[in-house]
Amino acid sequence: MEHISQNIAEIQQRIANAAKKANRAANEITLVAVSKTIPAEYAAEAHRCGISNLGENKTAELISKKALLPSEIKWHMLGHLQTNKVRKIVGECGLIHSLDSLRLAEQINRVSLEKNVITECLVEINIGEEPQKFGISPKNTENFIQKVACFSNILIRGLMCVAPVSHFGESNRNFFAMMRKLFIDIQKNKLDNTTMDILSMGMSQDFETAIEEGSNCVRIGTALFGKREYV
Repeated sequence: MEHISQNIAEIQQRIANAAKKANRAANEITLVAVSKTIPAEYAAEAHRCGISNLGENKTAELISKKALLPSEIKWHMLGHLQTNKVRKIVGECGLIHSLDSLRLAEQINRVSLEKNVITECLVEINIGEEPQKFGISPKNTENFIQKVACFSNILIRGLMCVAPVSHFGESNRNFFAMMRKLFIDIQKNKLDNTTMDILSMGMSQDFETAIEEGSNCVRIGTALFGKREYV
């Protein structure tokens, strides 16, 4: 597990360099370590090395790791969330990154009301308008957020995207710039039940470009933990 501490140090330096290039402070950027399919002890090592935000793609995996790891960790639900899993995840994670439908919002609000909690969410944007991906179309985003803003127990913290798959971060710069513009435009409207202070974009292959274009939350798994072995 020694490679984890080395990788974290390298990633933090790269984040700092990208932030400096964009005339921003490195401490503006939240690093979410994506621990999906990674053993809990690896996630624990990342926490010992200073990582306080961990992200998972599946509800069951998030809940099982949360039970094994320190309570001060903030958990992020990154993957597509099915409505029948909402009851399990509400109250268990600090931020849901993948709010992608009104039906899902209604269920999150309903369960949050029952549990007497405010659930913080990011709206997932299908910025490349790829048919195989989840997310709200950029042109429908403001209307969608206006509808969700009516729900008393959901707080919209901002936007998230998964840019089109690319081995070169630079190729996604235009998509990240589009996200930043959308984020700022919605931010200006100051809707109810929204803070619009988180722009979550950038992963292992493109996080530096994302930071240069305004991301303040990057989700990094492979560059931190190494390549995963999927069963």
